[in-house]
Amino acid sequence: LINHELAFVRGAVLRVSHATPRQHVASVGWPCSVRLFLQNRTAYPSPTLAVRLAAVQQRDADAAAVGFTGSRTRVVNPIASGATVWEEFVVSVTTAGRVRLAGEYGPDGFGGPGMERWRGRVWVEFVAVEG
Repeated sequence: LINHELAFVRGAVLRVSHATPRQHVASVGWPCSVRLFLQNRTAYPSPTLAVRLAAVQQRDADAAAVGFTGSRTRVVNPIASGATVWEEFVVSVTTAGRVRLAGEYGPDGFGGPGMERWRGRVWVEFVAVEG
């Protein structure tokens, strides 16, 4: 099991956890554990958030689409000021090639003014190899 940690930092730039490089080599069909961290750096609680892991970009234009299994959306309860929570997804890349997986988050349902500040995306790129 390969662990990949992605960190969401509310504010300027979303970043991949400092301990983890953005690109990983993974064997086709082997499970990878991806942890998405959400950190509330504001002085007030977050809204209820929806968190999703998805394939967003195929990097090899002349190659067949790279797929993966395990994507899904989860609802995260409001995060207290200063708190960090994480959600873990287990995925497998299904074909060889390069694919970007993105962790995305945003308000669950309809939000009022200012809710756009709680939206964001961070990605990690996999280079999937046979074997």
